[in-house]
Amino acid sequence: MFKFIYRSMFEALEKIPGLQRKDWELNQTGADRGLEAVLIQRTTREVATYALVQLRIAVMPELLAGIQSAMNEAAADDLLSWAKSQGPGGSMMIKVITGTTDMNDRRRIAALSVIKYYHKREDDNPAVKSPWTDDGLRKVPALDISSLLEYPTPGDFWRKKYDCVQSLVRNVLNMDCSKMTDDQILLSLRSIKGVGPQTASMVALFSLSRPVPIIDGYLTSLLANHGLVSESLSSNYAQDELRGFLIAGAKEMALQRPEWPAHRSLSSLYLWACEVGRFHCICGKTPNPDCPVRGFLGQIQGQ
Repeated sequence: MFKFIYRSMFEALEKIPGLQRKDWELNQTGADRGLEAVLIQRTTREVATYALVQLRIAVMPELLAGIQSAMNEAAADDLLSWAKSQGPGGSMMIKVITGTTDMNDRRRIAALSVIKYYHKREDDNPAVKSPWTDDGLRKVPALDISSLLEYPTPGDFWRKKYDCVQSLVRNVLNMDCSKMTDDQILLSLRSIKGVGPQTASMVALFSLSRPVPIIDGYLTSLLANHGLVSESLSSNYAQDELRGFLIAGAKEMALQRPEWPAHRSLSSLYLWACEVGRFHCICGKTPNPDCPVRGFLGQIQGQ
């Protein structure tokens, strides 16, 4: 069913300009990937990141000093001009920013930080990139989220999202992961209302460093559209087969290349698939001529 070798694919992807794993792609902290998986459901990426930044500022107010010192008005004007070209998500951030004249308003600072992040992800951006402190994470489950339920994250829809995030953090903080298998961790995470298979996998992989692949549309389309699988990956059975294949490949590669433990190569594989998706090269049956992975097929086939 699978027409590629995990290590060969991974090493081919390593060499493609623009797709190398970067620290900024992990947002500097694994915790954010799991929380983003909850917040981004049925909303735009900018609003999801805005919600995450608002949460971070609420429990780690010390971030504000670094954010304010890094954001001057000239930079803000340039960011607003760029945001106008970014569709609904950019327009929502502009509305937040222009809705106040207070340069120190936390909502305005959060929205500017979000635009700055999507404009140039590798830049310094403490609102998005600063590591979670232990104290900050411990505050999340007990946080009064009422102050976060304002435009563009108002009402019961966002209250349920934040409730799910709080339950997720509480559950992870209370886990004794040293005594749990990967499957037990996934089962525990799935027991949380609002947490599905993909979110549970993201938390296990990015937050808990477990070798649990994330099987999503980007990855399955990448494999299918480049002829790396011989069957459809739409069924649960096929995805379970893929999951087992990736885990085995990642663990085997970890033995050959210790600098790439299984969870790290699997997380990078997921991030690369997302980056390829951003290049719009996996949407159709034939890869886009400008696709950054076009031509690597012959390097990674198992036959």
